[in-house]
Amino acid sequence: MKMLNRMNYPCASMKSMKNNRGFIAPLLIAIIAILLAGGYVYTQNQQPAQPVNSGAQAISTTTPVPASSSSKTSHGDLVIASDSEVQFLVTDPQGRRSGFDPKTGKILSEILGASYGGQRVIENWDYQNSKPIDPNKSTDGYSVDYRFEYEQQPLNGTYVVTFFGSATNSYHQYFYSYDQNQHLSKVVRDASSTQKLKVQYSDDLGSEIQVTII
Repeated sequence: MKMLNRMNYPCASMKSMKNNRGFIAPLLIAIIAILLAGGYVYTQNQQPAQPVNSGAQAISTTTPVPASSSSKTSHGDLVIASDSEVQFLVTDPQGRRSGFDPKTGKILSEILGASYGGQRVIENWDYQNSKPIDPNKSTDGYSVDYRFEYEQQPLNGTYVVTFFGSATNSYHQYFYSYDQNQHLSKVVRDASSTQKLKVQYSDDLGSEIQVTII
C-alpha cells in the first residue's frame, strides 16, 4: 500500500499542475490587459496641451490700444504712439532719449524702464471689430505703428517728442497717461509733417496729460 501511495503522489502533483496552468493563463491575460489599459490612459494624459487663444489684439491703425490699466496697479504710466510708419524720438525730463534718431538712423534706448518699437499691421483692418475699415478697399496693404511705453513709474515733468512725419502723408499722434489711481487721460492729434511737441505728464490723482506744439 505504501508503494502504491508513493506512486500515486506524482500523478496527483501533475493533475494539480494542470489545474494551476488552467488558472494561471486567464490570470496572465487579465494582468496584461490591465497594464495595456493603464498605459493607454497614461499616454492619453501625456498628450501636449492645445494652444489657447489669448484674445490679444494688435495695435489698430486708427486707435492704438493703450496700456492695460489692470496691469498698472502700483504706479502711473505714459504711452506715446504713432501710425502710418511715422517714427519719433522721446526726450524725458532728465534729457535721456528713446526712439528713432534721424542723424544715425538707429534706435536709442537711454530712458531706463521704457521701451520703443514698431508693430506691422494691416492698413485697412479694424482689429477691435475684426473687419475691414473700408469694405471697398483691399486688406493686402501693411503699415507699421510705433509705440513708446514705460514699464515702471515714469518721471513727472516735461517730455519733448519729435515726430518725423512727411508733408505728403497724414498720420496720427497718440498720447495716453495713467495717474496713481489708474485714471486714463488721452490726446489724439492729426498731423502731416515733422512736429516737435511738449508733453506735460504727472501721476498725481486726477492729472490730465497736456500736449502743445513747440
